[in-house]
Amino acid sequence: MAHGGNKLHTALILIDCQKAFLSGGWARYFGLDQVSPIKSAFANTLDLLRSKEKLSGCDILCTKCYTEGDEADFVDELLPFLRDTPCVWKPNTNITQNPRFHDWFKDRLGAGVRTVVIGGCTTTSCVRVSSQAIRKLYPQGDLRVVVDLSLCGARRDNLLPNADQDPNLVRIYGRDRCKGLSPVDLAKTQMKASGVDVVDSFDWEYHQRSMQ
Repeated sequence: MAHGGNKLHTALILIDCQKAFLSGGWARYFGLDQVSPIKSAFANTLDLLRSKEKLSGCDILCTKCYTEGDEADFVDELLPFLRDTPCVWKPNTNITQNPRFHDWFKDRLGAGVRTVVIGGCTTTSCVRVSSQAIRKLYPQGDLRVVVDLSLCGARRDNLLPNADQDPNLVRIYGRDRCKGLSPVDLAKTQMKASGVDVVDSFDWEYHQRSMQ
């Protein structure tokens, strides 16, 4: 059901807004000092979910990755807004690997969705992979796939211009392309090259006016 009761035109996909990325095993593995960008992204997501007028005509899907115990839960601040939201579990970094995603998404496309906005974590992993997979599998010219960076988080080190120090990134992109860029910069470049719109912050108010 579209928020606000208006005709459905937009989908918002929130990837893995789970405690694991703030205080769970993932966060502890990389260091709790690394999660501030993710915390900021979740705060922006909370602000958006509180702004019901911005989400009029928008339907929401959440994902979760497989973690154990309480850390699989949504973060406390977002839980009241997401507990009744449809949710699919990702078997890996790619949301489209779960058939339930396609059931949900095709139903929304049939109802009129032509813009899908993606947020969550992490920018360099599940957001990067899932956004490109959606764009590839649903190449319709009238469908816009958007990654809203204000709703996306990555660990602090992945925002530093140190990509040339990561052997995996050097293997994928080449050392020259990695020099002076961060892993997030490379993720943004890859998504854009795949036809995904990558924006600093999606203008929900302008979007709503354009749908009227």
